Amino acid sequence: ATQQLLLILPFLALGIKPGRTERLLSETPMIFTHDSATGYLTKQEIVTNWARTQTGNFTSQLNCGARGFDLRPSYTNNELVMHHGDVIVHHPFAAAFEEIIAWAQAHPSELVVPFITSCDGTGCDDAVAQVLASHNVTWLRECSVLANLTVTGAQRMGALPNGGAILALGDCVDEQYDPSDECYMEHGLQVDVCYEASTQASVFSHFWESLNKSANLPRGTDPRLWMIQGHWQYSTASVAQGILRNSSILLDNSRSQVNKLLLHNISNHDFAKINILELGNVCEEGPAIAQALKIHY
Repeated sequence: ATQQLLLILPFLALGIKPGRTERLLSETPMIFTHDSATGYLTKQEIVTNWARTQTGNFTSQLNCGARGFDLRPSYTNNELVMHHGDVIVHHPFAAAFEEIIAWAQAHPSELVVPFITSCDGTGCDDAVAQVLASHNVTWLRECSVLANLTVTGAQRMGALPNGGAILALGDCVDEQYDPSDECYMEHGLQVDVCYEASTQASVFSHFWESLNKSANLPRGTDPRLWMIQGHWQYSTASVAQGILRNSSILLDNSRSQVNKLLLHNISNHDFAKINILELGNVCEEGPAIAQALKIHY
């Protein structure tokens, strides 16, 4: 019995409770922003129109309800910045984290969970680790810890020296990516479009079916956090269809009112459960969605 207690004590100190009554982090609904760093892209051109998914910096995204980020670092020529695929976001990774830290310190009751993925370039992981260590940010890469990690435990694990809590994650999120959730769905010569009245219902029927599949997937013994991707996906063909309609990722998000419709479904508790809800342009309905998640989930 003494030996068993010694094994459990370190976890109790972090708020990880065997036989716990508190909600696990993997059961707690929170908003993440999709391709978060693209909020720093400012040029209006074709490439950025089809890379940019957010309209503001990290402070703005947090103020709009985000509590997590989809962060994709890029390390070249001894410079650590971020990327969306081949599009480089020339904003220092360290400066982005300093924004998150400042916000977290000003909101000490909140937990911020940056998800660090797709680290690109030789030495990228080491460069990220150096930035996080220099800012006293915990980077959790042992996913098994999440199996019994409560929200309180996560806050304690991610506690910053001057207040606030940030728990950065490695590849410990089941993203449940479905490339077929496109705004532009081609059926031979016909194209169904997410914001055109004649075909919108067809596109959304597929979209809701996919999101409900993500919400209902049995988790089994998988300890990772898990995601519902509440935004449109893009292939080369769908980008071409968007260009023909003088659109962009941000315009597709607005024209389709996907965030407003997500708010309606969440308010009706249409999804069985939600852990991470990833949004495009979080500042469209983000604060209302965050409030609805607290009330209904």
